[in-house]
Formats: sequence, structure tokens, C-alpha cells
Amino acid sequence: MKRPSESNKTSFVATATLLLVLGGARAFVPSTFRRTSDVGSVNLPSFRDVRPPSPLFMSTALYQMKVNGTAAPKASKRPSRPDRKRMERARKHRKKGEKKQKPPPPKVEMKPLCPEGSTLDELYKAIKHAHKIHSEEDLEILTEFLVHKVDATFGYGYRGSLLSRVAVASLSMNRLDLAEAALDVRTRDHSGAFDPRESAAIVRALDRAGHMDRAEAVVREELALPAVFEGGGGAEATEEEKQVLVQRTLALRSIALWDFLSDDAQGGVATMEKVAALGPAVRRSKVDMQEDLKMNWERLVEVAAQCDARRRKTHADAGDDDAAKNKNKEEGLPCNLVYSVLNTMTTFPSENTNAIYEQLANALVRRVEFVTGAVSFDNLPKPDRGEVTFIGRSNVGKSSLVNMITNRKSLAYTSKTPGKTQQYNYFAVNDKPELAREIRFGDTVPGAKDPDAFYLVDLPGFGFAKVPQAQRLAWSDFLARYLRDRPNLRTVFHLVDARHGPVAEDENIMRLAAQELKTRKDVQYVVVLTKADKNVKVAQTDEGRVSKKVMEDVRGAMQRAG
Repeated sequence: MKRPSESNKTSFVATATLLLVLGGARAFVPSTFRRTSDVGSVNLPSFRDVRPPSPLFMSTALYQMKVNGTAAPKASKRPSRPDRKRMERARKHRKKGEKKQKPPPPKVEMKPLCPEGSTLDELYKAIKHAHKIHSEEDLEILTEFLVHKVDATFGYGYRGSLLSRVAVASLSMNRLDLAEAALDVRTRDHSGAFDPRESAAIVRALDRAGHMDRAEAVVREELALPAVFEGGGGAEATEEEKQVLVQRTLALRSIALWDFLSDDAQGGVATMEKVAALGPAVRRSKVDMQEDLKMNWERLVEVAAQCDARRRKTHADAGDDDAAKNKNKEEGLPCNLVYSVLNTMTTFPSENTNAIYEQLANALVRRVEFVTGAVSFDNLPKPDRGEVTFIGRSNVGKSSLVNMITNRKSLAYTSKTPGKTQQYNYFAVNDKPELAREIRFGDTVPGAKDPDAFYLVDLPGFGFAKVPQAQRLAWSDFLARYLRDRPNLRTVFHLVDARHGPVAEDENIMRLAAQELKTRKDVQYVVVLTKADKNVKVAQTDEGRVSKKVMEDVRGAMQRAG
């Protein structure tokens, strides 16, 4: 019998192994081999003619296939879903971390600057480009050209505008010599054609460079208040006059900002008073506070609070002699510099935003601790600081307002049940840092309260509180004596529900306050309308507003109370 060739044997072994791996069938070896074609294929016999191969034969055959490189590839196992997700996240992370490298900008051969023969537009672009790339050489060439080589008629009178831009660019590079040369020529040759916006830009640049005296001189000479705004006028002002008013306000605001940043408390407060004097004119001229006059009160409050914090630290670290000098130096300043900004804000059209209020609350209320709950006049704390109090009928929102003012969530206890507050709750604001340890444990804590420390008092509610009649009468007598005899009382806030207006109990409180406070000129009485956000009648059209009827009812009730 003819023996099979090596090629036929290899082809057969490969076929049998493939069936074993992929199909799971039993491997077999034929008893005889018959060549059917020239390509070395085999014709497999029937199943009865085959027998299982020996283990030695299979191991030898697989080894031979591995050597010849004819083994079938193993099927790859699909990763599990968590593994696939993990790989996808890793791929996205790698892709996100890869920074796309931008092609380098084409190299442009810069020609030497030659202002002679240039148009106005080209000069404006040259100044802007020099400012952008901080090219002092270009600024020197431009300043030399505009100051010495052309006269006031150059560019149809726009030479003054070019000099303004050169001065601003020079100040940004600390080239005071170039800026002074440009400003001197601008003042000499173009004094009657100052653009208010350019003057305000020069003031801001001088402030950033630290030349506050020159900035104030520019405000006096170039941004003088038009006569139409004096004496309560301004409603009939022209657009040019309104522009002068707006730019003067923004320039003074910039000076005050940099005064506070440079720890010049006296200068900052004095400048804020000048800004406050412009508030009524802004109201009368109906300037748009959102578009035309962006005061950015949050930034002013922030820098004033930072300056005041540094001032307090200086006082705390100073000795007795230095403390006396600082006290004499700071006479006339408010106890907190933020109050100068707040007083200025009250003269301008209101911008009631949450960001402004949060900034004020954080600046004026730095620490607050519950001190005591007084039930009689003799149990009140010593009157060693100013005091503000909140009164009103029950469930009108006194405790919620206290929590909101102090920017605390649960300082004063709130409840939907009327009459939960049944004592005079005293909260110490801006007292010494570790007052809580002294109150709770009786420890002696060094330090003193801040100059702007005060008491905030949450009084019991009146009206439908679930308390006996005798308790109500005792509260009324206590309140009358408190309003009349408390020496450090400064402000009384009377809370009225904005949804319903003043009720009978509110009018009783108004009459009592009018009777007891008529001889006290140092106490202010203020009506606060609460729960305006829950006013369903106007919430659909203007949320947080109070109806005209409620406002008229409040005015009528106050007039009847005297």
C-alpha cells in the first residue's frame, strides 16, 4: 500500500484540528489516504472507517502545526460591560487630555513704524497695537509725532483723541513721562473738546498707575458737573450732559475703589460722599443703571470690607500710643467702611439683587452669637453698644428675617405655630471672636468687640399668639418701657405682612411706637413688608412686588397712628 505524502498528512491534520477546536467534533484519522487533486486536499472516508487518534499523535500534530504556523486563531473573548465602559472612559480621558497643537502663526515681517503720511484709522490701529504688545518704542515714536510734529488741526481736530489713547497706553506700561507729555498737550490745545468717555478712561488709567492726585485733577477740570443738575434739576438734561454725569460718576467710583485698595480710608470715604451727591441727579435724569451706568456695587463693598478688615487688624496690633494716634487720625470715619458704600447706594436707583445683598450681609455681619433671652426690663444686657429690634404680630416672619439678615439658617428659631418667640432674644453681632465659649462655659476670653458691634433683638409676636391675656398685657407694658427707656436703642423695625397689609394689631403697635418714641429723636421707626414673594395676586406678573392697595393701607395706618 502506498504511504501518504507529507503534504497530504499535514493538510489532514490541519483539517482535523480545526474541527476539534471550532466544532467540538471528535478528531479522526482515516485508514487510507487518496489524492484527489494537485492542491493536496483529502477525501475523508465514512465515520465507520475512522478511529480516535492517540494522545501522542495529537500532541505531535499540534506541535507541528504551531511550528509551521498553520494553527487556527483562538476566538477572542468579548470584554464585560463594566470593562467596556471603563475602557471607553479611559479613551475619552486620553482624548480630552490631548491638547490640539495649533499651527504656529505665520511670520510677518514687521515694518518700522512711520506715522508720517498715515491716516487717522492707521494711527488708531498703531496705538492699539502698541498697547496690546507693550511696545514702548512704538509709543515713543507716536508720542513724538503727535506732540511735536503736528498741530491742533491735525486729523480734523481728532489729535486730542489720539493723545488720550497714547496717555492710557503709556500709563499701562508705567511710562509716566510719555503720559504727562500727551496729557499736557491735550489740555493746552484741546481744552474745549474733551470727550467724557476718554476723560473717564484716563482717570481709570491714572488710578491703576497710582497717580490719584492727577486723576482727581482730571475729574475737576474735564468732568465738571453741568449746571443743569444743580438745584434739583436734571429732568431736562441733554444726552451730552447726561454723558458727562455718567462718566463723572464712574470716574469718582474708580477713585474710591483704588483709595480703598491702597488703604486710604479717609480718601475712600470722602470720594464716596462725592458719589452719593450725584445719586439724586442720576435719579432725576433717569439714567439706565443696567446699560449706561454700571456701578458694580459688589466690587465696591468687597474692597471696602477688605480695607476695613486691615484697619481693624492694625488697631488690634497697635499699642496704646499708636491706638490714640489712629483714633485721632480716623475721626469722622464710620465704624465700618462698608457703611459709606451703603449710604451711597441708597441715593441711587435701587438694584435689589441677591448678589449685592449677600455681599453686604457677609461684610457687615461677620460673627453673631445668641446672648440671652430676657423676660423683663431688668434682665436686659448692658447698653454698651447700638441696638436694633424687630417687632410685629405673630407669625409675620421676624425670626426668618433675622436669619436672613445674619446670613444664618437657624440662628433664630422659626415655626409655623404663632407665638413660639416669648422672650426678648438678644444676638450679639461682631463681638469678640470667642464670645460663645465665654457664654457657654464661663471662661474669660481676651479681646474686645469690634467698633461696629451691635445687638439684634427678636421680640415676641403680638396678636393671635396662643398665650394668656395676662401674658399679652405684660408684653405690651414691657414693650412700652423698652421703647421709652432703652438708651442704646437706635432703630425699630415693624414687620407687616405684605399680602394683607396692616391689621388691627399692627395699628396698635404703630400707635404705641408713635406715643413712646415721639420724644426720642435718636430712634428711627421703619416699616418692613414681609412675605412679598408669597403674594399670589402679583406673583404671576411681578414676583416680590407689593400691591398699590397695601402700600396705601400702610401709609394710611401710619398717618392715623401719628
